[in-house]
Amino acid sequence: MSKLELVIVLAAGDSKRMKSETSKVLHEIAGRSVIQNLLAALTPLSAKNLTVVVGAQKEAVTQHLLKIAPNTKCVVQEKRDGTGAATALALAEHKGDGTVLVLAGDTPLLTNQTLSEFIKAHQDNESPASVLTALLPDPSGYGRIIRGDDGVILKIIEEKDASDSEKDIDEINTGVYLFDIKLLRSVITNLKSNNSQKELYLTDVIGLINESGKSAYAILSNDYTETLGINDRSQLAECAAIMRDRINHQHMLNGVSIIDPTTTWIDADVVIESDVLLNDLASALDERCTMLTARQQPVATELRSVLGSMRIASSMERMGDLAVHVAKSARLRYPARAVPDELVETFRTLGHLSEELTQQLSRLITNPDVTLAQDIQKSDDKVDAIHRELFRIVLDPSWTHGVEAAVDVTLLSRYYERFADHAVSIARRIIHVLTGEPYIDTVLH
Repeated sequence: MSKLELVIVLAAGDSKRMKSETSKVLHEIAGRSVIQNLLAALTPLSAKNLTVVVGAQKEAVTQHLLKIAPNTKCVVQEKRDGTGAATALALAEHKGDGTVLVLAGDTPLLTNQTLSEFIKAHQDNESPASVLTALLPDPSGYGRIIRGDDGVILKIIEEKDASDSEKDIDEINTGVYLFDIKLLRSVITNLKSNNSQKELYLTDVIGLINESGKSAYAILSNDYTETLGINDRSQLAECAAIMRDRINHQHMLNGVSIIDPTTTWIDADVVIESDVLLNDLASALDERCTMLTARQQPVATELRSVLGSMRIASSMERMGDLAVHVAKSARLRYPARAVPDELVETFRTLGHLSEELTQQLSRLITNPDVTLAQDIQKSDDKVDAIHRELFRIVLDPSWTHGVEAAVDVTLLSRYYERFADHAVSIARRIIHVLTGEPYIDTVLH
C-alpha cells in the first residue's frame, strides 16, 4: 500500500454542546484524549504529513499535540466557517500531490484496520474520491448519503438541509474522506455557503467533483460504532463504554479473567499478563459491607441495594450487546416490520422504573435510611422481572419484529450502563463517608 501524502484532522470546533471550557478533543477516553485515540489509529498508516486544524481552545489543543505528536503541523481556523474552509486552510499549507485523508478529530473509536481497509478499497477502485459511510440504527444528526443507481455518490446532504424523505435514509457520512489532492484543490475553491448554517461544507465538494466529470464512491464501514462522533457528554459516555468493551474483550482473549466487564475500566495502554483475575466492583464493595460495624449496618443494607441496581444495570448492557446482533439479522430479514405492542409496553414500564430508581438513588446520597433501601429493593425486584421478560421476547425464535425493537433494547441498555455508573458513584461515596477510606475503583491506569 502506497503511503498517504497527507492526513488532515479537523479539530477546530467550538464544542458548544459539551458545555465545557475544555475542547471536546481533549476530553479523555480510556486514559487518552479523544484526539490521541484517533492519532493512535492513524500512526501505523505512516502518512508523510499530518496537519491538524485547530480553533477553539487552540493553545491547549496545540500544546497537547506538541506533547503527544510533535511532528504534527497545526493550522489555526480563526473563523469557524465550516469543514470546507478548514480543509482549504490545511491544503494551502501543503505543496505536494498524492492522496489526502480527511477526518474529524472527535472520532476516537476508529481503528487502524478500518482505515487501512478504506484506503485499500479506494486504491483498488482507482477512485479520485471516496467517502467512508455507515448504516446507523438512528441516523439523526448525521449527513445522509444520496446514491445513484450505479453506487456513485450524487451528493451528501446535511440533516438540517435534508427533506423528510432524505432523512429516512440510514446510510450516513462518517466524515472520513480520501481525495486526490489535485482534484480537491481544483474544486474546493468553488464551495458556496448557501445552506442553513451559512458555512462552507466539505460534503459539497462531492457535487463539485461530479460536475467536473469525476466520481466519488461510498465505501461502507463494517462496524458503525467505530465511526461515532462526539458532540455532547452523553455521546462521550457512549464512546467511552464502547472503548471499554473493546479493551476488555481483547484482554479476555489474551487470557485475562474479568468477572464483570461492564464495571471494569482499563486504560488503553495498560498491559496485563494472562491468568490475572479482575474482580468486579460490586463484589468488592459487597465485601466492604460485611466489614462495617454493627452501628453502620443499616447503611450497609442500603449499600447492598445500590449494588443490586449495579448488577441489574450490568446485565441490561449485556442484553444490549445481544440486541445489536439481533438488529443486524433483523435489518436483512424484516426491515419493515413494526415493534410489537408487548415490547413497547415493556420498554415504557422499564422507563418509569428507571426514573423511579434514579430518583431514589439520588436521595440515598444525602439521606440514607432503611425504608428508602427497602423501596429500592422492591423496585429492583420489579426491574428484574421485566428484565427476564425482555430476554424472553428477544430470544424467542418467533421474534421477527425488525430492527426497530432491537435498537430500542440497545438504547435502553446504554441508559442502564450510565445508571450503573451513577450507582457506583453512590456506593463509593457511602463507603468513603462511613470508613474514611479512599474510593474503591476497578479502573486500571
